[in-house]
Amino acid sequence: MALEGSARVGKASFGQVVGEAVFCVMERVRATAFAVVGIAVGIAAVVATVGAASSAGASQLLVLDSAAARTITVTPNLTTGATRTLSMADLRAVQEFPQVVAAGAYSLAGQVTARTLAPWEDATGGVSVNTYEVSMGLLTACSCRLIAGSWFSEGGAQGVVLGAGAAAALGIERVGGGRAVFLGGDGYEVLGIMKASPSVPVSDGVLRLQDAQGRSSERLDAIVALVGHGWGEAASSAIRTALDPNRTGVLSISTPVNYSQVRDQIEGDIDALYLVLGAVSMLVGAIGIANTRLMAVFERTSEIGLRRALGAGRGMIASQFLIESSILGAIGGMLGAAAGVVVVVVIATSQNWPPVLNGLVPLAGVPAGLLTGSLAGLYPALRASRIEPAAALRGSA
Repeated sequence: MALEGSARVGKASFGQVVGEAVFCVMERVRATAFAVVGIAVGIAAVVATVGAASSAGASQLLVLDSAAARTITVTPNLTTGATRTLSMADLRAVQEFPQVVAAGAYSLAGQVTARTLAPWEDATGGVSVNTYEVSMGLLTACSCRLIAGSWFSEGGAQGVVLGAGAAAALGIERVGGGRAVFLGGDGYEVLGIMKASPSVPVSDGVLRLQDAQGRSSERLDAIVALVGHGWGEAASSAIRTALDPNRTGVLSISTPVNYSQVRDQIEGDIDALYLVLGAVSMLVGAIGIANTRLMAVFERTSEIGLRRALGAGRGMIASQFLIESSILGAIGGMLGAAAGVVVVVVIATSQNWPPVLNGLVPLAGVPAGLLTGSLAGLYPALRASRIEPAAALRGSA
């Protein structure tokens, strides 16, 4: 019987070796769980690192896109001495271009004394502020924000919006509740407070809405147009052709800077960063499973010696341990990929980033875990195959 069993073990098929490996993995729950956790943490770290870096990169690219110069400003070119002025007709012409997302205009109305109380009640003398007449679309066109309150609405021309500087000078931090300012002797309801922007001079004064039926002869100081991503140069050229067809230079028309090269460079740097971090995470996972499998070899020395004594060859022992490591790696890869996706969503949501993860990354978790488990289990498998039966049965491997 011993010889028969020895022959049977020695001539075991690959399927039998796989079955034995699966049985050993299922039988040793604690060791299996420990090894699976090790590789799962590594794979989860890779997926989470890639996803978090991609999400953070996408967020930064969105910030870059939003901060990129998409604004075209048209003003009279005072250096030429020309008399060309801007009008509401020019604003409507700019609004017609398909590349223009929003367009607005403003003109300096002059300086006025502003107060929070009626002149006959205010003994402070008030503060001197610039007042501007603005069009309805200016807020969107200049990509500005309101700190408080709201922008103008149709029929609300009697209200004003305060720039941050004017609001600070007047000591106004909130709106609503009938809060008003007096410009000269006229009172106006404060509709909102506009955040300061160095690129838009009106954001530091007092804004009033232009006549909704603006006259075409009304003089404007500037027209501001917000164009779609990538349309800066084309839109600038089209506006120049429409407003100054003879290219006389009487108008100064800004051209947004093209950030595409900077954007591509940042995206490439982010990709390289998460690849390095992912590789480090995989290395940590591989070291963890290698240590676990090496411990398993020491714990199963007597079992290995008995199998060798019954006729199992070195190749069979090595194959079984290598298959066990591969199975553990595949299970860990599957669990780690799922956990990594969850981590990416949680991190992105908590940071207000758009969750971005290439679908191939979690799908590659199982084969990556399988490969990592195989490579990590290679040395322990070779170590197990070199155990001599006599030494193992004497208790000294």
